Amino acid sequence: MTDSGQNGMKNVTRIDNHPKHTYGWLVRIYRHGQVLRKFFSDNPYGGKEAALEAALTWRDAMYIQHPVEDVPFHTQPMRSNTTGVHGVSETFHRSSSGAKLLCFVVYWTPQRGKRKTKRFYFHHFDTREEALEAAAAFRKEKEAEIRRRYQAGKYEPQKG
Repeated sequence: MTDSGQNGMKNVTRIDNHPKHTYGWLVRIYRHGQVLRKFFSDNPYGGKEAALEAALTWRDAMYIQHPVEDVPFHTQPMRSNTTGVHGVSETFHRSSSGAKLLCFVVYWTPQRGKRKTKRFYFHHFDTREEALEAAAAFRKEKEAEIRRRYQAGKYEPQKG
């Protein structure tokens, strides 16, 4: 059997006694908002152990082909994100007169426990899209700063 090293059975699930008489190993790996999955049925591999070996080999190959980026922040937006840019959300801010000012807000954590924000108001730009481009560019700058500090060992990511 393949030596799965430190990963053991991570991302590998046994499927037994399924109503459609399916028996085998299901591998699921989550990368960049997508799921890489493959089912290894016992029959084509000549049994449970051989199917498991094939599943572990495929999983380990996917780990190599699709590595996790080593950064202290998410690189892909959450499903609920409507801007398409991680760390940037569309919202509004009330002015002192009570007026509703539409804006994009950029969130980042320059150091543990220190969350920061910056607003990009629509009325400061010709279009909403230009405001989003400016917010996205600013977020990328902050990610680059955090990545440099992290790689230099000077950034302690926030827990949780």
